[in-house]
Amino acid sequence: MGSAYNPDASMWESPLHAEIYALAPVGIGVIDRSTRVLSANAKYATSLGHSVEDLVGHLVSDIDPIGAANISRDFSVLDGGGRVPDHQFVRNERMFQVSVAPYHDETGSLSAIIVTMAEITQEARMYRELAEANRHLNIRASRDGLTGLYNRAYFEDTLIRELNRMRRPKT
Repeated sequence: MGSAYNPDASMWESPLHAEIYALAPVGIGVIDRSTRVLSANAKYATSLGHSVEDLVGHLVSDIDPIGAANISRDFSVLDGGGRVPDHQFVRNERMFQVSVAPYHDETGSLSAIIVTMAEITQEARMYRELAEANRHLNIRASRDGLTGLYNRAYFEDTLIRELNRMRRPKT
């Protein structure tokens, strides 16, 4: 987006820009202060369960009131000089990583936000599975395989932890 948004003109300076936007591996949407979707690529629209035509030119509040409230909050944070932290949300059992960036017009005023969304459903599932596998591994590493009793390594770790706790000053 090399120039300010003009609803009466193409947002893109060249066909290359439009092609990059359309083929981006993440969803990209541009939303103004009134929560009107100024632009969206197909990945952004389908991530939200809509077509590009369903979104562009429409108010987010008409499509997703919770999303509109979040966008209004994001504008408030950015207006106050803050930064909107990356965050996740779940829609239709799919998890997305969301990033928000300010878009300033030619006068320097915050006129829109650029929202990017990447699906992280598989990564989140793998993370949960890895955490569960690590939990089981820690249990197995602290117990004797034959008896199921805690082993010497567990005893030593517990002893050190309890000695340190005992040394702390009492309040």
